[in-house]
Amino acid sequence: MARRTLVDWADLLERTAAPTLRTLGIDLDADRSAVAGFVASFADEYGHRRAADTPFLAATLGLERPGDPAAPDAGGLDVRMWHAAGGAPMPACRPSGSLGDPGDVGIEAWTETELAALHGLLFIAARDRDRGRLLRCRAAATWHVAELQPDNATARPWAIHAFVDLACATDDGAAQVHAETMLSACQIALGHPDRLAAMILRDAGRTLRTLATWLTPDHRDGVGGVGGEREGEAERQRD
Repeated sequence: MARRTLVDWADLLERTAAPTLRTLGIDLDADRSAVAGFVASFADEYGHRRAADTPFLAATLGLERPGDPAAPDAGGLDVRMWHAAGGAPMPACRPSGSLGDPGDVGIEAWTETELAALHGLLFIAARDRDRGRLLRCRAAATWHVAELQPDNATARPWAIHAFVDLACATDDGAAQVHAETMLSACQIALGHPDRLAAMILRDAGRTLRTLATWLTPDHRDGVGGVGGEREGEAERQRD
């Protein structure tokens, strides 16, 4: 099995997202007024807009915390995690295994919520160079590879880069297959990623580039070659 680097994966994810992103007709990196309008009016090709979409898009596009009518501590773990990425308090997560409790919801709905939350946690960990949270992301990704199939979620590749990072850090072939399956699945319905999936891939690629500049060359050493930044953050993640 060919082993890609973090940057190889970033290139692949961004290349896959690019055709869909070009249809938006705006420069997501430069035109701030257009970006704010894009976030405010966002819906996917089917006219759907989920509770996590606004805080996710605001965080990944570098906007101020969105003025959602719902309080940042309301909603599922994914919504609360993405509000935390914008500056709200961090939601409580389980100390090991999955980040959240499956509860009584169906496996597909729970998996999408869980992976969207994991995506948000990795966004925060990479942005803040937070070793404890990065390792918690790897623990959650390990649990998912062992316990769930990559097609349990919908065709949105939430946290695909968590499985990429795990594969690169540990030579875990199953994690690589997990990521490859997610990338394929998000292109089946339309022949390309839908608008939300493309934004997810764009953010995942950028986060992988951040990780590649942060992690030391011995990324595969089991701890991932993470430097000494914010060593005490592991305990904070358990609150």
